[in-house]
Amino acid sequence: MTDKVKETKVPESSPEETSVFHPLASLRRDIDQLFGDYGRGWGNFFNRPLSMGKFSLNPSTDITETKEAFEISVELPGLEDKDVVLSLKDNVLTLKGEKKEEREEKKTDYHLTERSYGSFQRSFTLPPNVDPEAIHADFHKGVMTILLPKTEVHEPEKRTIEIKSR
Repeated sequence: MTDKVKETKVPESSPEETSVFHPLASLRRDIDQLFGDYGRGWGNFFNRPLSMGKFSLNPSTDITETKEAFEISVELPGLEDKDVVLSLKDNVLTLKGEKKEEREEKKTDYHLTERSYGSFQRSFTLPPNVDPEAIHADFHKGVMTILLPKTEVHEPEKRTIEIKSR
């Protein structure tokens, strides 16, 4: 989607059509409003994390950079370190997790059981100046902090390749 939203004009209605006594006036007004608003703010709706209760399936992430390292902070409320897997493959750091929540309440006149499940995966392509061997993570009070220490970038040696003509 683009950042620009096209304004949609709602057709003018005659006073008889919009009268509260007209049987379809409120339905038409609702439909006009729906199509008039179509596109406004929908980009934010689709980019918003899906949520199940208090847990977001796309956890909030902050990335900061210092002179020595990059730091990724991920909010994972209600999770523990055993619920999360952090892996590195082909210069891509991947964080996966799953939230399982069950609640059961038994009273004399009813029995309530609620279950909610959700999983997430976030991947980060590492810049060339990160030392993959020195990456480490810490989990404290629902926040995972991943430290990505920097290293010097060694530029590959440049060479000229001979071109032969036929």
